[in-house]
Amino acid sequence: MSALLLGPDTSRHKAIGLTFVVSLLYLFHTCLTIVAVHSDHAWPGLGHWLEACLLFGAVFFYGMLRSGLSKHFRDPDMFLAQLLYCIFAACIAYLTVDIRLRGVVLAVLPVVLLPGQFTLTPRALRLVSHVSVSALALAVTLDWLIHPQQMDVVADMAQWTFACVIILASSWVAQRVSELRLKLTSDRESLSSVLDEVQVIAAHDPLTGLINRRRMQELLRNEWIRKDRLRQTTTLVMLDLDHFKRVNDEYGHHAGDEVLRNFAELASQTLRQFDVLARWGGEEFLLMYPGTKPEQALIALERMYQRLRVASLLPTYPEVRITCSAGVSSALPGEPYEQAIERADQALYRAKTSGRDRIEVMTSPCLPNPVT
Repeated sequence: MSALLLGPDTSRHKAIGLTFVVSLLYLFHTCLTIVAVHSDHAWPGLGHWLEACLLFGAVFFYGMLRSGLSKHFRDPDMFLAQLLYCIFAACIAYLTVDIRLRGVVLAVLPVVLLPGQFTLTPRALRLVSHVSVSALALAVTLDWLIHPQQMDVVADMAQWTFACVIILASSWVAQRVSELRLKLTSDRESLSSVLDEVQVIAAHDPLTGLINRRRMQELLRNEWIRKDRLRQTTTLVMLDLDHFKRVNDEYGHHAGDEVLRNFAELASQTLRQFDVLARWGGEEFLLMYPGTKPEQALIALERMYQRLRVASLLPTYPEVRITCSAGVSSALPGEPYEQAIERADQALYRAKTSGRDRIEVMTSPCLPNPVT
């Protein structure tokens, strides 16, 4: 029943449901108008026009939202249009009903503004209030022309003045609520933006822009769950820049920072979309190849090494060449990622002690496979 009345798009159910309730109210007031006409409490000449107006409002707005045609409008809920149409219908009702029932019609106009405080801007609410006051003034004037024999200027002006005061007061309250709502929305968006920035800062290394050690550990935990479920192999690579301390000592820490940034950029350019590179600490980097066997990782590493051999990580001193050592390990079934990192670290140590600028592979705790 919900899908039938409100449509398949659940995100639109709230707006369509509200319009459906309003349509039911239009139908209810249509019945009241029919009863009023037949009991001589409403003028038959305008009574049928009021009935047609109410029926049109009940069908048109619900039909536009339910069919999805209103999605193409600037206001897909047609909320402002519905309020203005309700004011138009109330003014026709003012001209239609007996003078003794007009107080009931006038009570509807301030109520029209109340739902708008949760959806409309203060400017739109001011527009609705001005339209209400002007439309009511026009209705009073037309009533004098249509029913000159019933004209009571003092009583009509008193009613109009009282209704205007209530409308403007309701509009003022609705505008304040709308301003508060917009401010809360703006504050919420600003807070969300700040939180997003904080999360980015907390998860990334400020120097290289790579994810940091903490964020990498989160990704490793998720990857280990995924690979065990799918029974895939994941390869880890521990990278370390050779003689990095010498760069800092001879050329300064600014030069060292430049080397780290340029290496991070160069290495990132050789990665696939789902590979992950993190700054692990100091001049060490941890590279994760999800769903990749060691021999496949070596091919990707060789591309990185080829670019590293011809690139200058320190453009201000082009004669300085920076090399890199790497230790490779693959995850064994059922072991935690910390053990795979430890093996990659051991393989890196072998690469360092074997002359640097080389890759060492350790697929198991006791079976190192050196690769230059």
